[in-house]
Amino acid sequence: MSIMNKLKMLWHDSEQTNVGAINGKYGRFDLMKDDLLIGVLEYANDSWTFKYSPDFIKQTEFAPLVNFPDCQKLYTTGTDQLWPFFSSRIPGMAQLRYANDDQKDILTLLQKYGRHVIANPYVLIPV
Repeated sequence: MSIMNKLKMLWHDSEQTNVGAINGKYGRFDLMKDDLLIGVLEYANDSWTFKYSPDFIKQTEFAPLVNFPDCQKLYTTGTDQLWPFFSSRIPGMAQLRYANDDQKDILTLLQKYGRHVIANPYVLIPV
């Protein structure tokens, strides 16, 4: 893992994990596997986009994600609904109430809880 990626991970493990201008409805996340940038997830103008990184497209070790099979495509929701691959990283409302978390903004919740999940080996880093 590169030093820059280690620093990113250490920084985002701290309490300071601000995802862009939340009030302005913008957020960006890097999807990582070890030190490889898989792709970039962004939210802007009430729409989500996902695009694979050039480094991921060049490599041959990992297959594309099942929900995003075309490495050359810019995936866009056209709505503020997040794909299940990413939204599954956010705990259910019962768990959020148990944690006394009153944040309901999807960007804030993804930023706060979305970094690691048991269901897949990828790390989602707020940028």
